[in-house]
Amino acid sequence: MKPPSEGHRHRAAMYRGPVTLPCVLIQVLDAIILLVIIAALILACWAGLWKVIDILLFPKDKELTGWTCLAIGMTLQLILNFFQKIFYDTTRNVNLILYGFLWRLHAYVGLIAALTLWRGVWTCLEFYTGESALSLAVSAIIAAVILIPLRLFNVVVTVPGRMVKEPAADPFKIPTRFQIAPSCNCKFVLDVLFNVIVISVLFVVYFRGVFDLMEKVVYPGDKVRNLWACMMIGYGVLVPCVVAQRYVAILYRALADRLWLKIALDDTYSFVIAFGVVNVWRGWWELYDVYLLATGDQVLRGALLHLAGVLVSYLLYASRAQAFPLGPERLDGSLDLKTDNIMGMYLEDKQCCCFEPFQVTYDVTDTRPQDRSAAGQEAEDIMLVVTEEETWESSLNKKAGTGYGSTPGH
Repeated sequence: MKPPSEGHRHRAAMYRGPVTLPCVLIQVLDAIILLVIIAALILACWAGLWKVIDILLFPKDKELTGWTCLAIGMTLQLILNFFQKIFYDTTRNVNLILYGFLWRLHAYVGLIAALTLWRGVWTCLEFYTGESALSLAVSAIIAAVILIPLRLFNVVVTVPGRMVKEPAADPFKIPTRFQIAPSCNCKFVLDVLFNVIVISVLFVVYFRGVFDLMEKVVYPGDKVRNLWACMMIGYGVLVPCVVAQRYVAILYRALADRLWLKIALDDTYSFVIAFGVVNVWRGWWELYDVYLLATGDQVLRGALLHLAGVLVSYLLYASRAQAFPLGPERLDGSLDLKTDNIMGMYLEDKQCCCFEPFQVTYDVTDTRPQDRSAAGQEAEDIMLVVTEEETWESSLNKKAGTGYGSTPGH
């Protein structure tokens, strides 16, 4: 018997039970943690360190500070990408405490890399293109027009729109557009360069365009009203998206093998979530800037805010969320039975509403003829074998023919 179609496989994994009160309570708690607590912590990390860099790194020369930050961010990101296999191999046999420290240190370096690259691109754009509404809109449109054909528009959805899982089987792994296994060949080098130079930069260009445009269209000149308005807009978008994600996922999987419709739905949903994320970012960022970093010793306040965000994030197992994934976790329109186009979740064991963290594979040993009746369809669904989700790491193992990507024996 041939393996079932993609839509058939996903129908078996889709949760079709009732929406119970415990399920709703778990989702509400999950949304509060992700949309409010994690968002506040990540923005504290970023806003605090950004303020410190603003004051200490060539504060009177915007062009020089922009290029300096860009050079630091690019260099660190290239190091993290090119040496990820070395990081993994050298830490797989160390003791548990040291291993935990090293991958959290790696996550913090990733935070520095992401933030400095963001600040470099952001500052250079301000210096060379200005801050007019037209230039902001054009830059955002150009970035979107490039990302969409590459099937990468979902990369603009960041915290609190999605959550990076931890601890991971390989916390040193950085996903790339073509997911070439780490090696010395040209394909991997080109994949990394494309990831860092093109995808990461376009991500910042789009985000910066929408972020600064909101300052010009929502209570321009009034920071306090602008921050609270953006906060309300952001959560006003994200909360309905949390409620609607079950039904969007059902529609998404019902499209089965219609790739272009799935991509269109994926990008539309990502666009809505990204708009909410940008406004939440602007709200929290301006809240810190207006109420915590506007007076007093700004370097000290920024450093303390950054340190508090980092430490509490580590306690809540959100260190990897501080540095956004430096590449796409999946292509637009591709199905992952745990995520699909569903927003990120903090409570990993949640298996209600529409979340089932399993991958479905087909039992190819069965050679019985297919029964297209309803009873036969149900029996065929039961024949689908539910296994743990195959990780990116094991796929690397298959591609590279090495032990890289297998779970460390800690």
